[in-house]
Amino acid sequence: MKRRYLLQVNRMGSAEYRLATVSDIESLLRLRVLMQKEVNSVADDAVTARFLEQARAYFVESLGNGTYVSAVAIANGGMVAANGVVFYRKAPTITGGTGIFGHVSNVYTEAAWRRQGIATALMNLVVEEARARGAERLHLGALAVGKHVYEAVGFKPVRFEAMELRLV
Repeated sequence: MKRRYLLQVNRMGSAEYRLATVSDIESLLRLRVLMQKEVNSVADDAVTARFLEQARAYFVESLGNGTYVSAVAIANGGMVAANGVVFYRKAPTITGGTGIFGHVSNVYTEAAWRRQGIATALMNLVVEEARARGAERLHLGALAVGKHVYEAVGFKPVRFEAMELRLV
């Protein structure tokens, strides 16, 4: 069942938001490129055919097998915002839980559509989907500029300090 929602937007009109399908892959890819360029200060010539091929293959596989869910906003005939959750399973803990977790990523709203509630609405949609899948927690890495969106839907700092090891 394809759920659709209508969000009224102040300046720009209205936007429909829903979960993405494989037919949305090219639009998801376009927003991913815009997000990567903005967040990582990536130049146009750094967006290679290899990157586009790998990202497209990722969306085809992960949307197809359900390990990735994306919520999107459609307005003026195109996709103006998207986010996503990568679902994975960990070993159970003694304290209980499903072992199903999600990592929120690929959060981006085109500049003209920001500060109008779209990102928050899309976050609520993926949180609802995560609950429906029995997920126990969602994790994310927040930039300062987007932190208010995550806090608005209930995300809080965790007791563990975030760390990473870059392998490539």
